[in-house]
Amino acid sequence: MSFRRILKIKKSIVFTWLLYYSIILIVPVLISIFTYLKTSDVVQNEIDSSNMLFLKRIQQQMDILLNDARRLSIEISLNTRVNSLLILKYPKETQKSTYDIYRAVQDLSSYKIPNSSIDDFYVYFKNIDFVISPNSGNFSDSYFDIYFKRNDISYEKWKDTLSGNYKGDFIILNNSYSQNKSRNTIIYIKTIPYINQGSTSANIVMSIDGTRFIQDAKDIMTLNKGTMLIIDKSNNIVISTGDGTFKQDINYQTLADSSGMLHQTVNGSKSVVSYISSDAADWKFISIIPESIFWEKYDNIRKLTFLGITICLLICIFITYYSLKKNYNPVMRVIELLENRNGLKFDSSNNEFSFIQDAINQVCKEKEDASNLVKQQNKVLRSNFLSRLLKGNMGKVPIEDLFSMYDLYFCSQYFGVMVFYIENYDEKLVSLENKLKEIKDAENHKLLQIIMTDIVEGIISQHNNGYMTEIDDMMVCLVNFGNKEIDIMKEELMDASMEAKNLLKDNYGIHLKVALSSIHETTAGIPLAYGDAMEALEYSRFLGIDEISRFEDIKGIEKGSYYYPLEIEQQFINSIRIGDFEKSQSILNDIFYSNFEKAVLSIKISRCLMFDLVSTMIKVVNDICSDPEDKFLDELNPIERLLNCDSINEMKSEMNGILSAFSVYINERNKKKSKIKTVNNDINLKDAVMDYVYKNYKDYSLSISSIADNFGIHPINLSKVFLGQTGVTLLDFINKIRISEAKKLFKGNYSNLEEISKEVGYSSSRTFTRIFKKFEGVTPGKYKESIAYEM
Repeated sequence: MSFRRILKIKKSIVFTWLLYYSIILIVPVLISIFTYLKTSDVVQNEIDSSNMLFLKRIQQQMDILLNDARRLSIEISLNTRVNSLLILKYPKETQKSTYDIYRAVQDLSSYKIPNSSIDDFYVYFKNIDFVISPNSGNFSDSYFDIYFKRNDISYEKWKDTLSGNYKGDFIILNNSYSQNKSRNTIIYIKTIPYINQGSTSANIVMSIDGTRFIQDAKDIMTLNKGTMLIIDKSNNIVISTGDGTFKQDINYQTLADSSGMLHQTVNGSKSVVSYISSDAADWKFISIIPESIFWEKYDNIRKLTFLGITICLLICIFITYYSLKKNYNPVMRVIELLENRNGLKFDSSNNEFSFIQDAINQVCKEKEDASNLVKQQNKVLRSNFLSRLLKGNMGKVPIEDLFSMYDLYFCSQYFGVMVFYIENYDEKLVSLENKLKEIKDAENHKLLQIIMTDIVEGIISQHNNGYMTEIDDMMVCLVNFGNKEIDIMKEELMDASMEAKNLLKDNYGIHLKVALSSIHETTAGIPLAYGDAMEALEYSRFLGIDEISRFEDIKGIEKGSYYYPLEIEQQFINSIRIGDFEKSQSILNDIFYSNFEKAVLSIKISRCLMFDLVSTMIKVVNDICSDPEDKFLDELNPIERLLNCDSINEMKSEMNGILSAFSVYINERNKKKSKIKTVNNDINLKDAVMDYVYKNYKDYSLSISSIADNFGIHPINLSKVFLGQTGVTLLDFINKIRISEAKKLFKGNYSNLEEISKEVGYSSSRTFTRIFKKFEGVTPGKYKESIAYEM
């Protein structure tokens, strides 16, 4: 079917498209004409705005320089070394203050780099007739000969100017007052101290090179063929890009506002005068641009406008034809495809869209028939789909399109999830099974699913929509709420779960743990709701909670911090070793109280605590039962009992049972060991221990246990004997000997803290530092510094 043939069809969409393209063609033409009529105003506003923008940029740059000068003068006036020179009254006193002058010069030199915008600066002290700068300090005549002798100014006039009093204003002086030879130099002079002017004062002199302003202003004014200048409140030109012949046409007093624009005659030419006030000085920044510049740009825009309209017409005509032909080609291909596939015939009675619509309707009918076939297997497919939806495993599939396919209808964007974990079921369910002939045990779980699905979905459907599925041997219900308050949704979710739990327990003997999610919006929140419910279920199982668990309740529980420090673990191990059941049980109760009653740990941290408790028991077992012939551990089997615990309460119960068994076993063993001969002479034992410590204090492994093993005595008995004889614990005695030897090394050739630590028996400098500070009250570093001062 050719394009020319299509043009003969009166109802063809080509004519409709042609009309729309024609309208689109007229729009840019009308816009161009309107643009042309408004061009003069736009050009004028654009130039005015650009001029003011340029002025603002120059003003900000200059104000930064002026403020830098003021700030630097304040820093210099507050400098203690500069102020120390103000107290000198006679020039001869400078000989005694050579060091102060040198330090003051160094301070000024340090200001040079961070204040690079200031070209040069120096301080003249009137009483001592002395000048200091970042480079040197000299009497005024010497300083003048070095830096200003070749300038067009005499020494007397230069000194007379520097001897005056100034409030810190920017003044227009000859550039001879600066080391900079530029004729665009701005001089800033301030007398210090300003408040207490008297016989002792000095002047801070700074010069700012205006060349940067001139260069930036010339670059801008070259584009606009204008002039830019700065005038002060006395109508004096501070800096200008021109020759200054227009001075009589510009008056500071007539520029009363902080910024603005005037149209006036300057040098006999009508010009636009834009101005803005400085924030740092009584200056006005002014730009002068001839009005003829406006009309030059206007003429260019007018020519471009007519040229653009002409080109636009030609291009639009070409694009219209090309677009009609190109856009219609896909329509023709679709029509040809439908004719070949569906057996339809396109004629001139309908347009192209009507033909395509009829063909699509036929395809949709075929799709509907296929959908009816799919619905026969929809339960299995829907269950799989719900599982993936809840777990968030949908990938990039547009899930909204699949809801109707699986008979999932959501009346709002609010969702919640209920998770049912089947703990057990009793004989009440067997009577139902007997009604089904030859049912097998393997089908019991499937029967449970059927019963739970019917009951839960029936309860949910009273107020909302609910869809059940199985995930990982658990029944999960996705609940879609109607449009109502969030609190009402939570209440309905709780009531439905309570009713379902009680009904299944009372009528069928099914015992459940139920967990509820919080309410989430949109289908994207469904995996989040499932995650909430699973987390609540995990908390419920781990903490042994029999009630219905809500994620919001779990979220509201105060999250505690992990509490099982090394010292508590050591106390726990020691109490078990000595058979003190009450002490060990008290420590265990404190651990569980701090971690699960005072505040609840997260699941991950709680499991870590369980593993740590198991690890503690392993340490105790290895320490207590070293005899391979002792069958006590094989009978008690503590490790396996703890690892098989599913909840905290179960572990606590097992731990108490194990502790009780250990206590009985250890007490009986201690009675047998009490018959062993012990050391009777505590004094000899104390002396032997002290001598052993003196000889082995460098050993990293030296401890109460190692000493006890050496003398064949229990560590607890050894500690008691040593404490009774010396009044000091054995551990403190070891640390004191090591600290004493370390102090000797500090006075010797040792300087490295790590070397000293290892030399006196500590494996790390961190441990050495902590113990040193405990006994000496200061860190090793502070102690070493105090020794250095004494020496």
